[in-house]
Amino acid sequence: MTKSKRKLTHFLKKWSLVALAVVGITTGIAACTISPVETGPLPTGVLPNEATINPNLTGTAEVTPQVIPMAYQVQESGDSYTSDQETLNNSESALFQKTVIERWLEYWVYFENRPFDLQTIQLTWKYIYDDPEAPTRVLVVIEANGDGGSRLISVPIGTDGTFSEFPPEVSGTNIQEGFEPLELTGWAEGQWLSVDKDGIPVICDGSGMIVKKLDMDAGQWVDFVDPRWETPDENLAEQIKSVMPVMWVYDREAKSFVERPAIDFSFSIFERTTLYIYDKDGNEIGFARYFTRSTLDNENTEYYSLVDQSVHTIIPLRLYAQMGEFVPSDGAVTPQCIFAFSEDGATITGVPLDQTQFDYSQKFASDMVGIADGEELMQTALIRAAAMIKGVSEDEIISDIKNNVPVLISFGDKKWDVDKGIDFFWGNYSYTGFDVIDGKFISYDGAQSPRHFSCSLSVPGVGLLRAIGEAYGREMAYAFRAYLIPVVSMSEIRTPTITMERDR
Repeated sequence: MTKSKRKLTHFLKKWSLVALAVVGITTGIAACTISPVETGPLPTGVLPNEATINPNLTGTAEVTPQVIPMAYQVQESGDSYTSDQETLNNSESALFQKTVIERWLEYWVYFENRPFDLQTIQLTWKYIYDDPEAPTRVLVVIEANGDGGSRLISVPIGTDGTFSEFPPEVSGTNIQEGFEPLELTGWAEGQWLSVDKDGIPVICDGSGMIVKKLDMDAGQWVDFVDPRWETPDENLAEQIKSVMPVMWVYDREAKSFVERPAIDFSFSIFERTTLYIYDKDGNEIGFARYFTRSTLDNENTEYYSLVDQSVHTIIPLRLYAQMGEFVPSDGAVTPQCIFAFSEDGATITGVPLDQTQFDYSQKFASDMVGIADGEELMQTALIRAAAMIKGVSEDEIISDIKNNVPVLISFGDKKWDVDKGIDFFWGNYSYTGFDVIDGKFISYDGAQSPRHFSCSLSVPGVGLLRAIGEAYGREMAYAFRAYLIPVVSMSEIRTPTITMERDR
């Protein structure tokens, strides 16, 4: 090797060592450099406003984010649902709503004024239906239990008047105004949360009528004005009072039927053909169907008085009697018959009974003869019939009703929700029939023909008896008949009601 080549080799080795040293120093510096903070939402579980600064041994400082356990977790409630409800609960719409809610929960958890304490709150999914019995739409919210109570929560409403799908970027230490959870509260006792056909939360009363609707601009409840309803003015109200027949009600203290004073009546007209009648306190006391405001004295208009209703049963029971002149098809005079629940054990004597009826009563209802209260007798009959149809115990039926678990009895394509009760109608009918409207059973119990008519023998509930026979067979109908009117002897039966007969 020449002298010049040896010098070049020595120089390259020396430079390589220097270069390696420089690379090592540079790498060490890079390892100690803190990366810039990215803008936008931080990873779930990190609270940017709660970072703590801890000095290390060399005197420098490092940022250690405080990590919380997890974001808010929402559990299924464990409630029971019908097959129709289950279908909606797992629909694309419900899953999308859950996704939106979860986005907002991940946003709210970052702030000092987060809406729920992670250590004490329990969040569950809550499904709100337009119609619990035949649902076609579901609104998904969360139920927050703990922190001093229970609340129903949804996401904020955006400037476009719809529920906001996406929260903003995390900024500051507190939730910005307008991005807080929307609390769906504010209904009175007897009312319940529902959703309309447009997916907007509404509040319904005990009869299922919408009374308030959520203003999607203001985010507040407002009184709902249904265009199908009309309130008569003072002049029309007075005209209605002057032409309507006398209404009757059972006076429990006097134990007799008395006339209702019309002076305090108020009215609402539904879809121009049904007139609802209210007392001075706003309670429904009757209605008229086939109502015509242009011809108030129309002979086809049928007025019904709410004569009596149960006061201490878990199944609501109401008795209606048609008022005014009857127009029998065969020209015979048919007296009016008004029912009320018996309080002292009403009986009917001189009844010709066959041996089959007596035997069924002894088999199924021998212990019911001792029930004196008509409400209790009627409710016991309904509970026993429901238990027999569903193949469960009476205690299970009672427990489900008390715990708001739907007890559904099918009559063809219609489903009776037992805990919604039954309305008994006696009127100018040539047949006994039934219907199920919004889950409530309607039993039409009148008899127009004098060959089949007798106030003393017409027991409310024969419409339900017919429905059970058609849907579940003769044996089940015999059993329910035994429950409804237990036999005391071969010529005497116990009835849940008392009656008063009135001529035309």
